[in-house]
Amino acid sequence: MDKLHPIIRWILFIPASLLVAVATDNFILFAHNFYPGGGIATYFNQISAAAISGAATIYAAYYIAPYFKKRVVIGYAIFTFLFLLITLAIVPSSYFGGIMETLRYATYNIAIFVMGWYLYKEEKND
Repeated sequence: MDKLHPIIRWILFIPASLLVAVATDNFILFAHNFYPGGGIATYFNQISAAAISGAATIYAAYYIAPYFKKRVVIGYAIFTFLFLLITLAIVPSSYFGGIMETLRYATYNIAIFVMGWYLYKEEKND
């Protein structure tokens, strides 16, 4: 049983981190519907939801992975960067649905990189 637990954690860390991202984003946007501030608060809420969601994504992967935490953070950041390049190369800019969705996507990726850098520094110091 002791050998099975890390294997399950390695299998689940990417799907679980993506599930945390979707749940965090939807929860923040859903909570905003109870008290909509209107105007600029709507835009700020969408940007902050993307930022918190991005940070929660990489933190969940870091937390769930049983060991090699620095490699997990580096791998997640590299995968995000490559996926960002592929998205910019393949997907036309009109697909995103406007400037707000483009800003949300950029904020999500920036939050992954910033949180990854923070987690890498924390793991390096320990």
